[in-house]
Amino acid sequence: MKAVDVFGAIIGNLKSQLCEELFHKSTGLIEGDIFWIIAVPDSWPLDAHLLIQEAAYKAGIKKDSLSMTTQSVAALTFCQRMHKTEMGEACGTESTVGNQKDNIVVINAGHDDTHISVYKRNTETEQLELHKAYEGPWGGTCVDDQLYSTLSVVIGRSVHQMLRDFNEIDILDFQRTLKSKWMRTQKSQINVRITLYRCKFALCIMQGILQTTKPDEGIVWAVGKIGIKTETYETFFKPCIDKIVHHVQEILLKPNSVEATTYILVGELSESPIFQDAIRKALPNGK
Repeated sequence: MKAVDVFGAIIGNLKSQLCEELFHKSTGLIEGDIFWIIAVPDSWPLDAHLLIQEAAYKAGIKKDSLSMTTQSVAALTFCQRMHKTEMGEACGTESTVGNQKDNIVVINAGHDDTHISVYKRNTETEQLELHKAYEGPWGGTCVDDQLYSTLSVVIGRSVHQMLRDFNEIDILDFQRTLKSKWMRTQKSQINVRITLYRCKFALCIMQGILQTTKPDEGIVWAVGKIGIKTETYETFFKPCIDKIVHHVQEILLKPNSVEATTYILVGELSESPIFQDAIRKALPNGK
């Protein structure tokens, strides 16, 4: 099966679900009223954009009802159109991302990598990219890797190797659990509890923690869950955040660079309150 057909089926399914929901609520909309915007990862090359565009056509979206863009530009455009009150609730400031004097750094921290770009508002509907974007492997998997490394020290066995040896479904369940935890954990929590389901992978982690002769003070096992002190859990984000901050500062220190006045956090890692708080503290001069 061709990739364009797979993506076409996915887009078609999402389209059908959205239309069904809208029509079910009797909004008065018809499918022809909808203009579709598909945002793809910033790092994708032009031919990947074209593939997704073709897949959208196969899903029944008409050419004059479709626009393709990147995730960073989509987020920036959305924020510019947010109401002042909504923006204040989202970022704790009364300012909007609509001032033409604003220089905006978009930090798109996804699952595998982070894409950093700098924009200035050019017109009501367009943004001017001021610097060529930076990209690096500083996404959510970087946070997970820090946890795996810590667990490896605690149980005396490589968790990375275990990820290769055990059932893929078990591993995916564990990784989904990790993702939900770093998206929800607040700094005010004393401990982070990660539930391990009954599988060989979980049992090996449990036995390793119970049998270790030098238990780590920040990690314990209790009733089918790994308990991690929040202050320990925060350290898993540090290498990732340090790299992101370093590259943002490197961009802004370049000759003929501009001072950033606004930072926009995009991507799944950006949903983490710990990540948001750390970025605010590391880049205090912006809003």
